[in-house]
Amino acid sequence: MATLERNVDFVEARRRVEACRDHPATVRARAFATYVGLFDFVDDDGVVRRNLEELTEQFDMNRNSWGRYCGVLVEAGLLERLDRQGRHFPVRLLIPS
Repeated sequence: MATLERNVDFVEARRRVEACRDHPATVRARAFATYVGLFDFVDDDGVVRRNLEELTEQFDMNRNSWGRYCGVLVEAGLLERLDRQGRHFPVRLLIPS
């Protein structure tokens, strides 16, 4: 995790989120905060393998908000949704280049 974080250009990541102008500024800001916060849960492969209830509780949001913020991050090229695994909805954090 620490190695992955060191390789992230968070300025570029924020620029990418801000480029998603079809979303309100508050949604973009919360999406970026979610991206940064997900690094607390990422494994060595860059994947977050937590169940949705745990993540929404951790980030103090509901399922709809989670889906919206993830959608912004996917659009920004910072997140990849992986196939559902039981109660888990894994996502892979992508590192901006």
